Amino acid sequence: MAKYVFHVLTFERLTSDVIPGVFQLPSIESLVFPARLSLSGSRVGLLSHPDDFDLSLAPKAFQRDISFVYLAGRHGIKLSITIYLNRLITPNVLVIEFNSDHLQNEIIDLPFLRRLIAETVPVLRSNRAVVYAEADRPYEWPRAFLGPNEDYYGIQMGWISYFGKALVDHLGIERFTSLKACDEVVPIHDGLLVILTSEPFDPDNESHWEREAKAIEELGLRRFPKKYI
Repeated sequence: MAKYVFHVLTFERLTSDVIPGVFQLPSIESLVFPARLSLSGSRVGLLSHPDDFDLSLAPKAFQRDISFVYLAGRHGIKLSITIYLNRLITPNVLVIEFNSDHLQNEIIDLPFLRRLIAETVPVLRSNRAVVYAEADRPYEWPRAFLGPNEDYYGIQMGWISYFGKALVDHLGIERFTSLKACDEVVPIHDGLLVILTSEPFDPDNESHWEREAKAIEELGLRRFPKKYI
């Protein structure tokens, strides 16, 4: 069973107030709720609907200036959101974990993932989102490049990859218009959504990895100053 990750990151300064808004997005609500909310210690709260969530329920993780919320949703789907309230260089992140069973059972599909990105990007004011398959493969170093404002972004392309306007301008729009190693490039908000394969990315299919490597080369993600993470 292949595991997949939906990952949105933003270097914008956010507050914890963004979390209820994320939960109320139609795609998030339909996918995750009802859900179990991890509370302090080993306690768990049950949320039937996004309106049941209150910021007072969210435990503060690790230190007082981090707001972390973890939901175990229906169908075994997991969601976590981390907001760094006094962010310096660490991005805020939204992560949703699912697997190939969800794809085979049509709980999640490509049109849904496109809607998910379309809904979450403006709420989180994100410049980068990616859907990728987890795989037991050696990492290529460096794993990130320095982009606009010296923020760092993953070199990984994955199955679906969103580039906000600042990143498109940074990389060069001509690299996207001439991109061959993908099935589709879709305008979304002020950026571009790169769909590597119209079928689910298969971590056991070497040609899919070769296509990702080619897309990384065509977009020139390795030509910028590197971030070793």
